[in-house]
Amino acid sequence: MNEGISRIRRSELYEQVWSISMVRLSEQYGLSDVGLAKICKKHNIPRPPRGYWARKVAGYRVKRLPLPPGEDVTMEITPNPHSRNVYKRRNSVSRISISQNTEQEPIVVPDRLSSPHPLTKQSSETLNGRSSNEVGIVNPPKKGCLDITVSKGALRRALRIMDTIIKVLEKKGYGVYLSEGRTKTKIQEVPISFGISEKLATKKKRPEEHDLDGRYRFGHSRFIEERVPSGDLSLTIHKAEDFYLYGCQKNWNDGKKSKLENRINSFVDGLVTVAVAKIERDKEREEEERRKRVGLRRMCLEEEARVTNLISEAENSDLVKWLRS
Repeated sequence: MNEGISRIRRSELYEQVWSISMVRLSEQYGLSDVGLAKICKKHNIPRPPRGYWARKVAGYRVKRLPLPPGEDVTMEITPNPHSRNVYKRRNSVSRISISQNTEQEPIVVPDRLSSPHPLTKQSSETLNGRSSNEVGIVNPPKKGCLDITVSKGALRRALRIMDTIIKVLEKKGYGVYLSEGRTKTKIQEVPISFGISEKLATKKKRPEEHDLDGRYRFGHSRFIEERVPSGDLSLTIHKAEDFYLYGCQKNWNDGKKSKLENRINSFVDGLVTVAVAKIERDKEREEEERRKRVGLRRMCLEEEARVTNLISEAENSDLVKWLRS
């Protein structure tokens, strides 16, 4: 696509929408996926439903909705400057992140916690000695423990995952340490905190027998709901949402088909991406400050020249009056 306005017929956009995902296509036009979806809605162009591309990649038969009758008008698509800047940032960060991770070795989380890292060993002793809260989760202390917030039943698994991540980071030359109640690593001098937690699930159970001697309260259900540990774990990069415009991801979750153990490489890449995004954002801010200083300096010089000119004109006027007198 060119840098300016794109002109395309309705039928051509329909073909593109069903050939390329909305996310990729919107990037080519310099729009957000929501902005491109609005154009499709305006011109009555059907779009693939949620999950269409995943099913197609998986080999399932997918149905393509026909283009409704209508005039094959030529429309103009104007890029959104904000969306274009977002894509530029993401592409820049992505390129740098890939260059930082040229060697990708498969990361295997062991079935048993053997030769644990000192931080893992220390945290294991601490967490095993703590009691669960009212929903069955063990909260880590504010000092001297990895950021692990899970139930007793998921603790061993969480420790194995965190131990693997720590060893991978240190092998890459990124130190891991504890600070301010967080587990942190330093990548290119950028401190990043991360942790692992367990999601809660809602469970229904029968209520206890009512006291028939007291006042009875009717409810809409014969069951009551309570929050319990689900067994599903989630890795989190804290404050990654601050770099959303740079394409940074915050959470990696257990899935039905893929567990966290299979996503350690992706998570480590995510840590590197956040570090690169922070560096790029700081550069942008420094450049913006430099431009402001240059602009302010230029304004000061212009004002100084204007004042000097006024004084000169005033002095010349006084001289003319003196000569005429």
